Amino acid sequence: MTQHTRRGWTMAQRREVTDAVNRSPAVSGPLPWRLRFVDGAVEVVRGDWDDESSGNGLGRDRLVSCGAAVATLELALRREGLRFSMQLDPDHGSEVLARVEINGELPASAGERELYAAIYLRHSHRQPFSPLPVDHDLCERIIARHGVTDTQVLRIAEPALGAIARLLTYAAGAVRSDTAYQRDLAAWTMPAVRSELDTLPWALVRTTTHLPDQPTLEQRLREQTTLLVITEDDARVDHLRAGIAMQRVWLAAVANGLAASVHTQSLYLPEVRAGLVEQLGLAGYPHLLMRLGYPA
Repeated sequence: MTQHTRRGWTMAQRREVTDAVNRSPAVSGPLPWRLRFVDGAVEVVRGDWDDESSGNGLGRDRLVSCGAAVATLELALRREGLRFSMQLDPDHGSEVLARVEINGELPASAGERELYAAIYLRHSHRQPFSPLPVDHDLCERIIARHGVTDTQVLRIAEPALGAIARLLTYAAGAVRSDTAYQRDLAAWTMPAVRSELDTLPWALVRTTTHLPDQPTLEQRLREQTTLLVITEDDARVDHLRAGIAMQRVWLAAVANGLAASVHTQSLYLPEVRAGLVEQLGLAGYPHLLMRLGYPA
């Protein structure tokens, strides 16, 4: 345990906490957050991006990423043996997205240490998964680790996989010229086993690259575990909550030997996001899809 007082933070604490937090997933682009250490507290502050993007898909992704940073910050402080209270969006719209107030010391639990270690193992897995399925009970235990108010993590199963496949296929056609998007979707839907001849089309996506048709895409989704993160509302604080849930589930998955990646770009299209709500009968707003599996 590193000693902390109300007078301030040591250089070692700042370095260790910042290093851990900066390993959080930035869903779209560079890190959209920065940490501000003040006496007795740490603040997660919005990065330098314009307000105009806050209401679109990219702005939502940035806030989800900042929420992931908040989840990592909590674990980093627990690893330091610190007890704290956390407020999301404490000033209702200012640059401060979260404020964590230190209020004592408390040794980290074994589970918290396990999740902290997973911070340094977590990465976006863009390769095929092993054909070995994820046990249902294990998946439910991982999902239960999110523990975020007004937030749900749902495992997508039949017959909803067909709706997901239709919407992803539609989105792929709608943004056909966006090679970064197509590369993400192609990686997200790789078959579990593929020949060497398949490598180049999947790895280097062009506007002429053939993407899987809807039945094929549905079958590939059936071969992996797909999660959906939703919140009851769609305000800034809800986007942060979605990011906290995402990171907690992701780290719990890694701690159990799984790998994961997330997909958000399809949800940039309002009709796709609305389609998910309608087709899946969601009582909330979807923010991201996550795929889980064992590394091949």
